[in-house]
Amino acid sequence: MLDFFRTHAKKFQWVMFPLLLIGLGFVGIQGFSRFWDESNVAVAKVDGHSITRAEWDAAHQNQIEQMRRQMPGMDMKMFDTPAARRETLDQLVRERVMLAAAHKLNLAVGDERLARIFQTEPSLASVRNANGSVNKDLLAAQGMTPESFEARLRQDLSQQQVLRGVTGSALAASGVAGAALD
Repeated sequence: MLDFFRTHAKKFQWVMFPLLLIGLGFVGIQGFSRFWDESNVAVAKVDGHSITRAEWDAAHQNQIEQMRRQMPGMDMKMFDTPAARRETLDQLVRERVMLAAAHKLNLAVGDERLARIFQTEPSLASVRNANGSVNKDLLAAQGMTPESFEARLRQDLSQQQVLRGVTGSALAASGVAGAALD
């Protein structure tokens, strides 16, 4: 068998080379681009879901943009430090942990509650029109659609439910509780 390959090595090379090129053309180029493209590299993993470098970079840019809107005169380069990027990643991880906890606890925000909070919450007044509908122009300026705003609001309210459950269930030592009640 090996003698066959030795005697016909040139013919074998001429057959294998085009097959190799075709295989690289369909599969290899995509594989190589993923190898060099670092945007899909997982930087953290929470509850089996990865946080990619692209998500991290986008969250950091959103945070810088938010700071730019709040403090227009500040130099934004001071927020683009490794420590600030690390804080953004920590915030993303905390957010994903809260969402995983809300999902595992089956905490969801119903449509009626969402509408009531949207109508009554003072912090959402800037997003409401005079008739109580969503200000689509303001959302579009922030790069959001009404659907993405609704999803983000549901997500934030679910996280608040988890936080309230944790902070509301704190136990104090009997000596501390007695002193506080006295």
